[in-house]
Amino acid sequence: MTWRRSVAALAVCGAAALSGCASRATHQAAAHLDTIRFGVITSGGGAELPEALIRTGIAAKYGLRIQIVPYAAPGQQYTLVRGGGADIVPGNVLDLQRQRLAGLQVHAVASFQRFSSPIVVRAGSPLTSFAQLAGRTVGQFGPATIDWLTIRAAGKFATGLDLGTTRLTQAPPALLTSLLERGQIDAAMQFASLAAQPLEAGRERQLTTVPALLRSAGLDPDALDVVWDLTDRWQAMNPGALPRLQAAMNEAYQRLKSGDPSLWAPLTAMAGIHDPAAAKAYVAEEISNIDPPYTRALIAPTQRLIRAIIAVAGEPAVGFTVLPASDFLFPPDGASG
Repeated sequence: MTWRRSVAALAVCGAAALSGCASRATHQAAAHLDTIRFGVITSGGGAELPEALIRTGIAAKYGLRIQIVPYAAPGQQYTLVRGGGADIVPGNVLDLQRQRLAGLQVHAVASFQRFSSPIVVRAGSPLTSFAQLAGRTVGQFGPATIDWLTIRAAGKFATGLDLGTTRLTQAPPALLTSLLERGQIDAAMQFASLAAQPLEAGRERQLTTVPALLRSAGLDPDALDVVWDLTDRWQAMNPGALPRLQAAMNEAYQRLKSGDPSLWAPLTAMAGIHDPAAAKAYVAEEISNIDPPYTRALIAPTQRLIRAIIAVAGEPAVGFTVLPASDFLFPPDGASG
């Protein structure tokens, strides 16, 4: 995904007021910086936003001090938050509601990335279609992740194949690449960011993608996927800081989307990509996936996706039946971040 994949902001003042709040915050930045700790997987592109906030000076401009707290695998971010080690983390919308039901006081405040995960095979694999994965060994990084559950549901509705019935191997995203290239698995779902380099190098081939499966299944590929979850505690401890955080995240994402080489060069190096062609492919993939629309109108197609997942994988796989709009704090007037 880039996991892949890819977020904007908390609604506390109207669109016009937001501009004014952000402007006032710029002048106040020198007087005080509010610290916010971003918990991220640095190897999967998760650090791009906080790094952009720091490297461009945008964080300081809006009176924010950014700290990056790394973790290794999906799911660990909520342990980090519960332990008081991070203030804002990426997480899919299923985990957002699961965590809130379990008592974690967080709200989604921005989108992180859209559905983008590919299913990849070795370059020389005889497999040419999703349906041919029946009976094969497929790698995935978590049976309860939204990517995997979406692949199961969309694949079933589109082709009749539920990948949950195949032989499965679970491993961290980075390890899946090694398992695939060593021939220990036949295919793997992967973060788009981690797949970019082996695809560009010709070691792997893309069989399909989550968005392609969603479209084939008659579901909306713009349904909410991974969002930024902000703790209620940070909001309470930093009154008045939310408009500044929103404005800063928006501005940093725009800088990332501009493709600014001075910003992306260190980010691709951090991702371990040094080949120019692979770096170009990685940047293009990331730009296409980060900061997708984040609006109230996307709740309905996201709920339709959840119903499809429940129909295939069962309600226990999801943990709830309704995704409440109250989990999300949207920008003014429903504008995307």
